[in-house]
This record gives sequence, C-alpha cells and structure tokens, in this order.
Amino acid sequence: MEKNNKTLNVPNLRFPEFSGEWEKTRFENVVSLQRGSSPRPIIEYITKSSDGVNWVKIGDMPKYGRLVTSTEEKITKEGAKKSRRVNVGDLILSNSMSYGQPYIMNIDGYIHDGWFVLKNFEKSFDRDYLCNLLISPAVQNQYRRLAAGGVVQNISSDLVNSVIISLPSIKEQQKIASVLNIIDDRIATQRKVIEKYESLIRGLCENLTRQGTANKTIDECLECHSSTLQESAVLDVGRYPVYGATGVCGYTDAPEASGDGILIIKDGASVGVTYFANGSYSSIGTLNRLTAKEGINLRYAYYCLKVMNFAPFKTGLAIPHIYFKDYGKHKIWCPPLEQQSRIADALTNIDNMIHIEKSLLEQLNSQKRYVLNQLFI
Repeated sequence: MEKNNKTLNVPNLRFPEFSGEWEKTRFENVVSLQRGSSPRPIIEYITKSSDGVNWVKIGDMPKYGRLVTSTEEKITKEGAKKSRRVNVGDLILSNSMSYGQPYIMNIDGYIHDGWFVLKNFEKSFDRDYLCNLLISPAVQNQYRRLAAGGVVQNISSDLVNSVIISLPSIKEQQKIASVLNIIDDRIATQRKVIEKYESLIRGLCENLTRQGTANKTIDECLECHSSTLQESAVLDVGRYPVYGATGVCGYTDAPEASGDGILIIKDGASVGVTYFANGSYSSIGTLNRLTAKEGINLRYAYYCLKVMNFAPFKTGLAIPHIYFKDYGKHKIWCPPLEQQSRIADALTNIDNMIHIEKSLLEQLNSQKRYVLNQLFI
C-alpha cells in the first residue's frame, strides 16, 4: 500500500494497483433501507411451536463476528405477516440501543422495527466491504454527530440515508475486504484461544467445589472487612488504587489495606462478581473486602468464590444485595494448605496466560481499528 495525496478524495492507505479518486455520494443513492416491523402485542405471537419462524432481536447477535446463526424466540406465521422477512445473506443494521451495527443473516427470519435491512446495494458494493464500511469511523462518526442531542439513542432512516460515503471500484472494495477478513479471522482465532483457557479455568474452579466433601464455611476461611473510604475521598491521581464495582475507580494516598484481598461486589447489577487485589489499596462501600484466616491460601479461596453461585444469597428487589453473614455460611472444599497452594499456583498460571492472550487480542483489535481508519473515507 502507498500513501496518496490527501488533497484527493482517496484514503490514507491504498493498494498500489488502484488509482483515481473515489466517488462521493449519499447513502440513499446506492442502498435502499427497509425498516422491520413488529406484530403487536408481540407476546401474543411468540411461539414454541416447531412451525414458528425466527424472530431476530439484538440479544441474538453473535458475541464475535457478524454472522447471525440462531434466534432465542420464534413468532407464529400469522405474526410474520405483520413483520419484515430477511433471508440468508441479507445485511441488517441496528437502529436502536447499540445502533449502527451491521450483521449478516445466516438464517431466514423476521425483524422488528429496531432493525433495517439493506437492499439493492449489489451494483455499488461488495457485501463484506459494505459491512466493514458501516463500522468504520468514516460512517460511525457521522452517526454520532447526526444523532447527537437525541434523548433516545437511535438512528432514523433519514439519518442513515443522509450519510456521505465514498465509493471505490468493486475490485478495490474486494481487495480491502479480503485484508479485513484476514484480520477478522485472526481475531476470531485469538478469541477462541481465550475462550478455551477461560473454559479450562472455569471447569477447574467449579471442580474445587465438587471434590470430596465441602468441609469449611467461607466465614471459617475468610475475614470480611468494611470499607471506611467515602467516594468523595477518591482522587483522580494518587499513589494507591481504589477499587469500586467497575474495578479501579480512582486513587488515594492513604490506603486502608496492605496485602492481598478478595473483593466481591455486594450490591447492584454486578452483585457477586469477584476479583483479586494485591499490594496497598482501598475499596469503597460497594465491595466486601475479604482476607485469609490461618491455614487458608487466599488465592485458592478466590478461585473457589470466583465461580460461586451467589443467587441464593441475594436480597432486595430494585437493587440486589448480598451479605457476608449469609454467604459466609456456604461451605467450600479446603484441603491442606500445601495442596491449596499448589492448586492456586496452577490456576494463577492459567490466569496469567489468559492475560497475555487478551493483550494480544487487544493488539489485533487496535490494528483493525487503525486499518478501518486508514482504508475508508
């Protein structure tokens, strides 16, 4: 690839076999948008019958990649008459919630009005190129700018149609898409590696609670400490981290703890999420801070709690909450300290591998963001 004259309507990076400016046009001139629709009330059309048809929702979108392969719910054929059909190969675009995200249908189904289906683009676009164009800064920045100020985060058909895009030839689009597909394949492989490590450590951790007989309660193993730090005392800068429900939320120069600790979110949407802290640090009131009693390896206890089901100990309706006095009575398997330490060391090694692999994944994602920024205008 070579850098081109920026006074021309060409991207910063370009394959050397292509030349000439890209044509500027409005999205509506090269793509037809069709909005989905929903039979109402939708609850009357949801079915578990084998002759139901796929009902596409944002929750059905793949965790990785862009292919839609299944739906959680189906609607009746009668309901389908009041909706919009999409077929294998169709490109759909979310217009609410996580708006502006494109996906490719790998199944037939029906979409509600939170989706657009893109039609009649084949003369102007390679499908894979168009999918990447829609997630590029060249388009996403226009969505954000044009949607700014709205109370509800969504995009209208008028907004999408008004986006200005630049068109290379189909051959150049295919070349760009082929490079991005290679990066996507590498990202997908990296994610699978991470998932395998995470599945391994999850299985091993779950096995800790099944081996032998659970012989000690959590409160026999761990001491619970209440935080005295107020959120108002959290600084933007400081020597020591302060942990909150989302991880490190600020800093302090006067840490309340020195040494390792298990931190458990005790209230809110993420109640029961557990992580490990070491060194000198503080925590705010949304967390329980647990330290080890004699004969307990703290990291071993952490891995036991990491996969623990806290649901039976939740209280409260609007804001879920867990109390140490309740979940502290739950029993875990505690072998001799030496065995705990060996298990904890093995699991920590896997955790370290996951951290390394996630760093590699972030590098790949960073490369993808860079290429999207350089290859599209």
